[in-house]
Amino acid sequence: MSGLHQRNRPLAKIVSTLGPASSSPAMIKRLLEAGVSIFRVNFSHGSFEDHGKTVANIRQIEASVGYPVAILGDLPGPKIRVGEVPDAGFTVATGDLVCFDRDHDGPAAKKNEAYVFPTTYTPLGEDVDVGHRLLVADGLIRLLIIETSPERVTCRVTAGGVISSHKGINLPDTDLSVDSLGDRDRQCAAWAMHNGLDFVGMSFVRNADDVNRLRQLLKEEGQRCEPAREAMSIVSKIETKQAVEHFDEILVATDAVMIARGDLGVELDCRQVPVLQRQFLELAHGQGRPCIVATQMLESMIEHPTPTRAEASDVASAIGQLTDAVMLSGETAVGKYPALAVEQMRRITETMEAFMATRPSQASPPRQLLERKDTLVGLAHGVFTIVEDIHADLVAVWSESGISAQSLSQNDLSVPIIAMTSQEHVSRKMCLFRGVIPICCAQPESVDDLVAMVDSIAQEHGWAIAGDRCVIMTGKPVGRSGKTNRLIVHTVGGDVTF
Repeated sequence: MSGLHQRNRPLAKIVSTLGPASSSPAMIKRLLEAGVSIFRVNFSHGSFEDHGKTVANIRQIEASVGYPVAILGDLPGPKIRVGEVPDAGFTVATGDLVCFDRDHDGPAAKKNEAYVFPTTYTPLGEDVDVGHRLLVADGLIRLLIIETSPERVTCRVTAGGVISSHKGINLPDTDLSVDSLGDRDRQCAAWAMHNGLDFVGMSFVRNADDVNRLRQLLKEEGQRCEPAREAMSIVSKIETKQAVEHFDEILVATDAVMIARGDLGVELDCRQVPVLQRQFLELAHGQGRPCIVATQMLESMIEHPTPTRAEASDVASAIGQLTDAVMLSGETAVGKYPALAVEQMRRITETMEAFMATRPSQASPPRQLLERKDTLVGLAHGVFTIVEDIHADLVAVWSESGISAQSLSQNDLSVPIIAMTSQEHVSRKMCLFRGVIPICCAQPESVDDLVAMVDSIAQEHGWAIAGDRCVIMTGKPVGRSGKTNRLIVHTVGGDVTF
């Protein structure tokens, strides 16, 4: 099959957001063939009925292509927006007065010398202080708060523009009282659990407590499922000033992180974002947490069939920093060229990884994990060393729970990792791990059977040819949790008796 089953498939994964431009079965299949590993369903738009159809389409295509496909459900979070504004909106200029009135009933209006807007966030006047910034439309319109009361916030425009209905509001200097896990988020998380999604993205995370409360909710909902389900993995979206300040504790609490550079670039000075991206990738790597780099990676492809040079460099930079995945948002959700955007993303990734393969390895196993003196972490480190020393072409592992595959992925191997499990939900979870090719299959009865299985699968799908060297990590007996204790160096097409 094209896309997934190729020897040169990139190690970094591609996440594609589905929307009006891409939710049909035909387009979902095209996106998979172009290189997508994970589909993102954005709960900020559409109904549960719409999302149910999208999930059904993904599972239908997954069954037809015969390999695992993961789904990430992205919670809307506490969005703060402008209320209704007449017609095309009001144009505000530098120096104008703008008020956000809690009790304003009806659409925005100009009263005396000030524009008065309704807002969806009723505690606004109680949360902000004089001197705080208030940003509208992703920071394109900038205001400074000059007066507050519980009922009204008065601002002076410092950078003008058109304020229209439902534009987002950011408050980078304000500690908001709103709950990061509101009623709508709880509904969406419960729906995601009961409809078999694999990851849930938590928006506007501020600290570890936010993550822990979501995990408890998922655990409770999983027990209500028929049959009971394990809680989905949590992807914490780093997009607020508070999340930056509490990143270390969030990293410990979460399963994965997403560097959501759109809101992050609004909340902070945009010049900080490239530095934070590199810093967060290094910290996530050190703790063994998968990381997704997201937002505006190929933004111009919403309208155009090719990316800009700067966008190509942006994707390549994230790949060079060893991100686990890169994500497309509007490019595939509403863009004119969704499949082409994925193809461009894959080609950039392949090209960058091919270049990296010609350079001395800059990867190193995560030191924080090695300091734990864990047997599995040590074995995965051993695989890394063997691959580098003998120039192995492939790594394989039986990973019933996905933990062994994740440990191998954390070592930033320069070759693909075939990770096999008999658990369908585990195979989908492994779709996020850099370099891991998940396969759901029957558990072999012995180590010899496992080696024969690896030999057959690798040659069948073109990941290896006779004579290639493969490092296999397993346990004896095969598949027993906590019993991974054996490394095998195998020549593909050779003797499989061990």
